[in-house]
Amino acid sequence: MTLSTEVCVELEKVLAAGADGDKLVKTVQEAMNVLRRNNLLTRMKLAPELVGVHPSNRDGYGISPVDVHDLIDSIIDVGFIMDRVSAIGVEVEGPAVREFNRKLVDSSGGLLGQMDENLLKVTSISSSHTNFALRCFKGGVLHQDGAATHDGRLSMQILEKVDPAFYAAASEGLTWEVIAAPVAARYPDLLG
Repeated sequence: MTLSTEVCVELEKVLAAGADGDKLVKTVQEAMNVLRRNNLLTRMKLAPELVGVHPSNRDGYGISPVDVHDLIDSIIDVGFIMDRVSAIGVEVEGPAVREFNRKLVDSSGGLLGQMDENLLKVTSISSSHTNFALRCFKGGVLHQDGAATHDGRLSMQILEKVDPAFYAAASEGLTWEVIAAPVAARYPDLLG
């Protein structure tokens, strides 16, 4: 897929208007609308294991395994609300993105479970910690004893009883707004 000159001109106009940082939310929304109108942004429901983290997420830091586990506890305490999740990602752009995810998971000491980076279809630029919380449940990852653990591991069976909405998200995945890879390649600052 290539970007037409017309789309590039329109997108660059939107990005230039927000380059000073003012009206950031409006600029992002307008950029997303340009992409959507030109079939460069699609919505799709993806199982958690099909989504990794984009290397530009948090200035290259990715996610924090400890924060993922804290988020799990917070969601269990207050309940999972699907409407509060704004999942935005990018089509996997190549081997370097897959390698970034493999290293991220491998360096977590098991806190992020296992990953087959070859399964990745999308990498997240928002809702990254939430998606990894879902991955952790599906993988039965070690977790401090809590309301949704069994023998020190996160349990889908218990989660189904404790929070059916959280269980459904872990089972079925989130609905993602996915930016086409050529857009990310041409406009990496957009992802930030």
